[in-house]
Parts: sequence; structure tokens; C-alpha cells
Amino acid sequence: MKKKKINPLDYASEIMKAVEKGVLITTKVGNKVNSMTASWEHLE
Repeated sequence: MKKKKINPLDYASEIMKAVEKGVLITTKVGNKVNSMTASWEHLE
């Protein structure tokens, strides 16, 4: 798969909608891969 550079701000609304349910963030630098989950819960 070919890498594609994006500006995350172009996708901010889609990212925030996904975060409501939870997302998996994965990065790779060289041979090292790091993943984490992220989500927020709105408490009233």
C-alpha cells in the first residue's frame, strides 16, 4: 500500500465522530509499531 500524507484537520469532524465510539491509533517509525485505543465519554 502506498503512503498518502494527509492534513488531519481536513478530517477533524470525521475523526471526532469516530472517537465517540472509540478508535485505534497506530503509528510506525522504522521497524517500531505502536498502537493505542482512544475514546471519550461525556458525563453530565
